[in-house]
Amino acid sequence: MTAYKGEAVLWLGDGRQFVASADLSKDQTGTWSGTLTLADDEHLPVYVNVREGALHIGGSYGEFVRPDTS
Repeated sequence: MTAYKGEAVLWLGDGRQFVASADLSKDQTGTWSGTLTLADDEHLPVYVNVREGALHIGGSYGEFVRPDTS
């Protein structure tokens, strides 16, 4: 798979989970990048500054690091 558009679950290190819409793609080196759109405005201050966590997409799981929160 080199691209994915659909539902994903963002898991934070403290166990909180947020459902998101994902638009992801993989480059030639195997690195994934893209965007998550979260509809839960109530928790915006929580996930706007997330620097690391995990994504669950279907049966797949992957950790991520987001170094730039600007």
